[in-house]
Amino acid sequence: MKKWLKLLLCAVLFLSALALYESMAPKLLSSANYGSDGGDFLAAVLTKGIPHPTGYPLYLLLSMIVEKLFFNTAVWKQVQLSILPSALAVSLLFYITTFFQDKSAKYEGIIAGVLASVLLATAPLFWSQSVIVEVYTLNIFFIALAVIWFFLALKYSKKANHHIFPLILLAWVCGLGLGNHVTYVFIYPLVLIGLWNLIQSKANKWCIFLCAVGWLSGLFTYILLPIRAQHHPLVNWGDPETLSGFLWLLKGGGYSGNVFGIELQEYPARIISWISLLFAQFGIFGMLASIWGIIYAKVSSLLKWSTVYVFFVYSIFAIGYKTNDSLVYLLPSLLIFSLWISWGILTLWKTRWKKINLGLILSILIVINLIIVLPARYQANAPTTADLSQYAQETLAQAPNGAIVYPTTDGQTFALWYYQYGLGIRPDVKIISHGLLQYSWYRESLLHNYPKLTENDLQ
Repeated sequence: MKKWLKLLLCAVLFLSALALYESMAPKLLSSANYGSDGGDFLAAVLTKGIPHPTGYPLYLLLSMIVEKLFFNTAVWKQVQLSILPSALAVSLLFYITTFFQDKSAKYEGIIAGVLASVLLATAPLFWSQSVIVEVYTLNIFFIALAVIWFFLALKYSKKANHHIFPLILLAWVCGLGLGNHVTYVFIYPLVLIGLWNLIQSKANKWCIFLCAVGWLSGLFTYILLPIRAQHHPLVNWGDPETLSGFLWLLKGGGYSGNVFGIELQEYPARIISWISLLFAQFGIFGMLASIWGIIYAKVSSLLKWSTVYVFFVYSIFAIGYKTNDSLVYLLPSLLIFSLWISWGILTLWKTRWKKINLGLILSILIVINLIIVLPARYQANAPTTADLSQYAQETLAQAPNGAIVYPTTDGQTFALWYYQYGLGIRPDVKIISHGLLQYSWYRESLLHNYPKLTENDLQ
């Protein structure tokens, strides 16, 4: 495929996904699409504070740019930090599908890559996270970049000295992903394989060294957390000004117990739900293409098993994570599954049954299925309820002067933080979360934010 055509299609896919997601970008806070944490992120961004573990320093740094770059409500501006990475990930997937394609592949390579990208963009789970205030689509953007670096390290290992600058630059950009979400560390076994491949090919030692260091660049972003904590912001999870608070935040705080926290008897039901979710994302024809692709695609065994690793490591983590919204950790698995779909279509394109092109037939069926399900998916993924904004506005408006409000859920707590701390509405009202009173940092934060509180108020 010619480079200009590849770049053009990447741009078209990016703009198409961008237009789709922007058409439903919310202006008010909603709990739709598992978006209850949005208020916490918004409050932390607007007060230069620190959100829930693990602090997400890269997300905070990018949010500072977004806040100044766009003009609209705070919710709409922050949603851009989900929309833009999502649209970029969709276009990057097309770029990934072009790696290791048979040189004889022409228009079928384009069809396979475009369909895989469109399927990812319109997969309900991916779509739902693309239009709310969250960190997950930024994570999948970095994972897509990491896959590209890994593929480059394999493809150009024998010519690495001719591609030193792209390999180093991309490694440093990819490394920033460590500052966004801790599950990004699951991608690092591929990094080690890529580096080892470069070593085996006797690539330039400085190239290998700078790539290795670059993959740790995201660690530097965590310096932001103790710096912000020194100013005692209104939202100050863990108070990472102290070493113990910093380590508590990095370890996941109170969320760390959720990792493989479900009971053994819960696994069968979760695995069944995982299979059902894949069907819901890609339909029966997408499933068939993906399975065919991973079994019969003519790519190296190292490449195949590397993608299998990424798919299952994130799937296993999501299955074992003890929350009702743990399925959001499956987004990297959806990226890999979409890649397999492109492999399946390409492989089937050369398969004939009674002179019928099976790849073409499968592609047509995938398109027909998409046309049928898209209207319903659009309605289902649009965060139109604004329930959290309504709750916060009504609660603060109806509260007597100096009242204490005890919200019952995280979503309600975070929405109140956003409206009071972030927007400055009703500063006389005191907001106390019973669920967080167990932490000393939270009690100290309350006394700092509301000096007139008594111990009886914290019971």
